[in-house]
Amino acid sequence: MLAACVLLCILDAGCVEPYPIWKKLDNAPFPIKVNALVTGNRNVLSRQHILMYEGWRLSFGPDAPTATVNAGCTWQVRCDVEISHLKCDTGKGTQENCSLRFDTLDEACELLMERSRETVRIACPVDIIFDAAQDRLTVMKPSLASP
Repeated sequence: MLAACVLLCILDAGCVEPYPIWKKLDNAPFPIKVNALVTGNRNVLSRQHILMYEGWRLSFGPDAPTATVNAGCTWQVRCDVEISHLKCDTGKGTQENCSLRFDTLDEACELLMERSRETVRIACPVDIIFDAAQDRLTVMKPSLASP
């Protein structure tokens, strides 16, 4: 009975795969528009929702966020994914254009401020939803744990 309850809780909540999401992006047709990002605790960054990181409030900018990769990208070595066209605000009234950078070699994510060049290391998203209007919808979902 206990095992069934634990399995039900795992299936209901879902479990995150033990590797970062950008390693699953090797089939994405870059550049591609992004509709949403989902964090490990299921918070969503989208046109309707903001995220908070280290005092910065992250939201979509006026243009649709776009995911790109660095030139010479090879997924076996390094392939940095950057999502641009984001906006970052602080409670002090500071506002900057910003982007999210996923470093596949170091398996790390950073929030990058354009003007101040400040970087904030963040927990990496676990899910990304691309724009279906590009007729190339790809959804990366966390896998469920095996019983």
